[in-house]
Amino acid sequence: MGVSCGIKYSVGYLTVTGFVNCANLTWAAKVTNNTGIVLNGYYRVFADVNGDGYFTPTSDTLLQGNTTFTVGANSFININGPVPIGNVNQNVFLVFTQTTGNASGASRVILLLSAQCAPLAVTFGSFSAARINASTVLLKWETINEINNSGFVIQRNMDNNNWQNGSFINTQAVGGNSSTSLFYTFNDINSNKGITQYRIKQVDIDGRLRFSETRLVRGDGQNGKVIVYPNPSPDGRVNIVFEDNQGLRDITLTDMSGRKMKQWNGINNNTLQVENLGTGIYTLSIMIRETGVRSMEKIIVILH
Repeated sequence: MGVSCGIKYSVGYLTVTGFVNCANLTWAAKVTNNTGIVLNGYYRVFADVNGDGYFTPTSDTLLQGNTTFTVGANSFININGPVPIGNVNQNVFLVFTQTTGNASGASRVILLLSAQCAPLAVTFGSFSAARINASTVLLKWETINEINNSGFVIQRNMDNNNWQNGSFINTQAVGGNSSTSLFYTFNDINSNKGITQYRIKQVDIDGRLRFSETRLVRGDGQNGKVIVYPNPSPDGRVNIVFEDNQGLRDITLTDMSGRKMKQWNGINNNTLQVENLGTGIYTLSIMIRETGVRSMEKIIVILH
């Protein structure tokens, strides 16, 4: 049976303690209100899929969407939820946003540590997805080690709502076990005109699952421009996809009055997720350092 591990963080005027139990595949937390007024808000739950301890919305897997909470004055509530088998042994992030009190609008990330019930079957290294022509996307991934591994399922999501299973790729590891790096490639037939998300589902010989990080690929005809979606955004979150291989980017987000809301410097990924935006119209300014080329995109948020 797994040993419960916990960690404690303060979120505005809330204190949160919790743990992840890998034996029964659940997470649990106690949320304490340290003030004399009722506090409200919402939280989301993510799995730390690559185990680096840093919350990365574009790659860490969303386990539970916006869930509201209310904590009475000088009181507490208990919250909990399931952990998919594919995320066993992974830590969990709780992202809290208060909507009342002096810390209204503030968001904090809480890391819940997981007990380790069994060795990870596969440790993923690099993973990339790139369109090479109008009908083909090239996937490449690396495993650092493999234990009891059967192989990999290519998964893709074309409508931001439904992951579809594709081809199965057998492991290269003899008997499913390897202590050295192994490299895999796969050409996926994909003529989608919009954004496609890809991930690799690893399958143990005994049926256990583990997922890679997620990668986004443009559709044919989308090259040469920045893509923002969903736009308008119904929940204050947007994904931004940049043209590949453009070098480092400096990015600034301003509101309608020109006030700087967020800034990112030296971004070299081709995707970025922006969160916790209120209703309004925003301007995203992008500069490529190597060329000095600048571009601007409008972002519209209409909270439901």
